[in-house]
Amino acid sequence: MNEIEFKKHFSTAVNQFNRHHFFECHDTLEDLWMEIRTSERLFFQGLLHVAVGFYHFENRNFKGCFSQLSKAKQKLSRFPDGYRGVGLTSLLTGASRIKNLAAAQLQRAQAHSELVPFPQLQWIPERFFDTTAVQANIKRIGA
Repeated sequence: MNEIEFKKHFSTAVNQFNRHHFFECHDTLEDLWMEIRTSERLFFQGLLHVAVGFYHFENRNFKGCFSQLSKAKQKLSRFPDGYRGVGLTSLLTGASRIKNLAAAQLQRAQAHSELVPFPQLQWIPERFFDTTAVQANIKRIGA
């Protein structure tokens, strides 16, 4: 991909990101990331992590969000604000807010899960291979 195509592809990724089409943005950024063979890969990989993190947040996968946004910060903080024209300071500030919201949701979910009286799965190992009752039920329901 030449520089003009590369820039056009990146413009598509920015538009997808800004329209909150994070899954599609991830795919577009991944195409760019795969083209690069220099340390600049970290920049595009960092942007990928942000898109995936936001996608996870939208889908209530707060653990995945937290993980991806942590990786994004680690990679993108190596680059100066304005690198490739991207406002990294504002992006990382916004990503940090989302990451904090994800962390709060994780803590809330953990607190709630400790209060939920989940039942235990009762199991008698000696009866694992005893399928007599199952066979009788299958015959009874006509399966």
